[in-house]
Amino acid sequence: MHHSQDTRGRVSRGMFGRLAKMLLLVLCASPASYAQSQELSAPYSISEELFPEYQEPLFITDHVNRILKEHAGNILYPEDVAKIDLSDITPNFSRVYFSTTSGRTEVKFNRIEDGYHYFTVRNEVFPNRTSEFRIKGRIYESELDSGRFLNLRRDCFFELGPCELKAKPDQKYGAFDRKFLNGVWVNKRKVIGTRGYAYQNIILDKNGIILYSSTAFGFGREGYDYEILEETSN
Repeated sequence: MHHSQDTRGRVSRGMFGRLAKMLLLVLCASPASYAQSQELSAPYSISEELFPEYQEPLFITDHVNRILKEHAGNILYPEDVAKIDLSDITPNFSRVYFSTTSGRTEVKFNRIEDGYHYFTVRNEVFPNRTSEFRIKGRIYESELDSGRFLNLRRDCFFELGPCELKAKPDQKYGAFDRKFLNGVWVNKRKVIGTRGYAYQNIILDKNGIILYSSTAFGFGREGYDYEILEETSN
């Protein structure tokens, strides 16, 4: 059973900070090409196979299958995580994303320093404002302020199964259940302070950079609002 078209069209509005947060949670580095081939073993079906309580709408499933088909051979699987490498990032590397919350965002390679690849992020809502992140292998860090970075891919980011993230040993700030299905990282996240959950589909390329992300926010009975981020050529 799928949600109505009205539910499909309901997307939350956000500004630069929210989009940046989405990018920071899933963005890493990307290759220009890979000689190693990888065939899609089976089409992605629906997240209901992994989380039966979440009834995923057909338009999300269609988006996911289209991205998997377009990028077949360059999709990150769990066994690929240890091989994440930025050696093929070129000086003119850039990617453009479109978000249903904040429009167009451009990511550009900036420099290599102390083994880290640095990238800048610019969103059309704030064209004169940039943010920065740096990556080294599977390590991804975003800039908090001048000279200070926070690693956003620590703990169990790529680990499958339940996970609790803690700001301090006694301070939990997130409970996740992460699974993988035919090229898609499917996450279930407890929404702190409520009884609700957020469900997220993420597709990454071989170097861990995001190709597609869709997040469902809501409580099930009332339906969900959808937030979508997708790599685009425009």
